[in-house]
Amino acid sequence: MKNRLFLAVAVVMTAFVVSSCGKMPQESIDAAKAAVVAAKTAQADVYMAPEYKALEDSLNSVIQGIEAENSNFLKDFDALKAKLDTLTAQAERVAQAVPAKREAVKAEAEAMIATVKNDLETTKALLKKAPKGKEGKAALEQMTNELNVITAGVSEIETALAGDVNYAEALDKLNAAQKSVTDINTELTEAIAKKNRK
Repeated sequence: MKNRLFLAVAVVMTAFVVSSCGKMPQESIDAAKAAVVAAKTAQADVYMAPEYKALEDSLNSVIQGIEAENSNFLKDFDALKAKLDTLTAQAERVAQAVPAKREAVKAEAEAMIATVKNDLETTKALLKKAPKGKEGKAALEQMTNELNVITAGVSEIETALAGDVNYAEALDKLNAAQKSVTDINTELTEAIAKKNRK
């Protein structure tokens, strides 16, 4: 009789110990996933790409940790739950920071438009001073065409910036345009200097 009572108590205690060993923190998992999705919806992946990538990587790492812990007999999710809660708070902060970052990128794009337009005018003025020999004429035509394409592209971007666009993408295009104009300007400046040395 004592053995049966002892066995029953042992079974109950084992069941209690096993059930009280960590329960998967599903609420924290769901909250962290929702916060990361909300950050993406706020366009953190566009305007705060490194921070958003870090959030995704952290979430994946914690989820892998939870899966590994879940395979253990005695589970302890406390440290992983704390990481999830921290991750949720970080994702919320990133999502809240996106509007300010977006406006900063928009302002940078608008300033870049003015810079590119100014450089286009300077470069077009250099075209008139460039040597126009047999080879020079074809090169100048090509440069003129490139500058016209860049001018049209900048005008398109300027119009688009008045609406709701991906300002980061617009800024990337403007930076590429700026580089092209600078390259043409450098080539023209060197050709003019070479002509003047003769």
